[in-house]
Amino acid sequence: MERTDATPSPIQKYTAALLESAGQINAIVTGMIEYSERRPHPRAKPVLVVLSELVEGILADNLTPLAPAEIERSAQLLSAATEAIGNDLFFVDPDLIEETGIPDLN
Repeated sequence: MERTDATPSPIQKYTAALLESAGQINAIVTGMIEYSERRPHPRAKPVLVVLSELVEGILADNLTPLAPAEIERSAQLLSAATEAIGNDLFFVDPDLIEETGIPDLN
C-alpha cells in the first residue's frame, strides 16, 4: 500500500534509525581500527570487544526507562532486520559488471 501523506511509515523510520546507527558504528570502528594499527599493543582487547563493552555501558545508562521486554523485542527486531538485509541485499562490484558485460540496470 502506497502512502500518500508525508508522514514516514514505521518501516521508513526504522530504516532511517538503522542506517544512522550503522553509520555511527562504522565511523567509530574505523577510528578504533586505525588507532590500533598505528599504536598496536600486545595485550589490547580486540576492537569489537572494546566497542561492545563501551556500547553496553552507554545503553545500560540510557535505556533503563525501558522495560526489559521492550529491549528484548528491539534486539529481536534488529536481529531479524540484519538477517533479512544480509540475505536480500548484497554489493555487486561495478568493476565486475564492466568485466562481465552485465548491462547497467539504471
